[in-house]
Amino acid sequence: MALALVACFQTVASFAQVNDEASRDDQAPQGVRDSAVDRVNAEALARLKGPKDYLTADEQVVEKWREMKFGLFIHWGPISILGEPIGWSRGGERRGWRGKGHVPVEVYDNLYKRFNPAEFNADQWVQMAQDAGMKYLVFVCKHHDGFCMFDSKLTDYKITNTPFKRDIFGELADACHKAGLKLGFYYSLPDWYHEDYRTENHHRYIDYMRGQVRELCSNYGKIDIVWWDGLGGTAEDWDMHNLVRMIRQLQPHVIINSRGGLPGDHQTAEQKVGKPEFNRPWEANMTLGTRWACIPYDKIKQLRQCIQTLVRVVGGDGYYLLDVVPMADGRSEPGQIARLNEMGQWLRDNGESIYGT
Repeated sequence: MALALVACFQTVASFAQVNDEASRDDQAPQGVRDSAVDRVNAEALARLKGPKDYLTADEQVVEKWREMKFGLFIHWGPISILGEPIGWSRGGERRGWRGKGHVPVEVYDNLYKRFNPAEFNADQWVQMAQDAGMKYLVFVCKHHDGFCMFDSKLTDYKITNTPFKRDIFGELADACHKAGLKLGFYYSLPDWYHEDYRTENHHRYIDYMRGQVRELCSNYGKIDIVWWDGLGGTAEDWDMHNLVRMIRQLQPHVIINSRGGLPGDHQTAEQKVGKPEFNRPWEANMTLGTRWACIPYDKIKQLRQCIQTLVRVVGGDGYYLLDVVPMADGRSEPGQIARLNEMGQWLRDNGESIYGT
């Protein structure tokens, strides 16, 4: 095992640093996002006094998670019809953030009426992840655009009100549980669709958000990870202490990331390999293509680059969450399937140098 890992690092050392051309939307520079999250977490750590057992998961739960090393991220929604980035391409006001996207809001917000991914098969997606050597899956249940890819009873802006009518997250949850793949949900704390978000009635949005998180933690079986995206908001912005306390009660073995204004159980680095961190769990989340979208004829990372990234992340005691975006009809893009299969073959030959290290 040691020789295999040494060989992996020698391979990495012979090439330039991973190309981060797959940066997120130009209107949200990653350095700005990361620095905002780091600042909020540092302030939160400084304010924490006394025992708050609900703030962190059991150490054994976290350590078990760290052993898995490789997971599948899925960003998806009605905007896939246009092949544009989820959330960030939406026009209209972005309360709490700057700029706006180029897809008119009246177009973006009505795409769900045409969204019918009839070829989607949850079992096939879970099998694809496992064939690639992935040990967990994180699905985007709600992005900044506010559209829900689960059957929330608190909104009509959701997947079950599309021509598709089915609960995609529910089907993925069933498939993950059946196959033994760990399951997590991404939930955007900002919501540029909700009328009360960051207004004088923001408390109404907090109630709505808490209700949706309760649904996700109550209606889909065991949840292994809650993956916030808070755009640098503070814990007070989301009533995060009470929200985390509720989550721990509903899902005692869950781990929670650091993007909700509290340190959580692990850090995240987006579209880059973070610095090695041996005292705190961390995760690098990146796209297999160039954007958080299924873009026609997108440039997919070469196998060599994918393996280099995986080895660098694991070598820094992190874990790697790789994003693959379905097409509008629910299928996966053939080039992405091929790359994941290649990674799976590499891991079948060299997995002892990755898992559990």
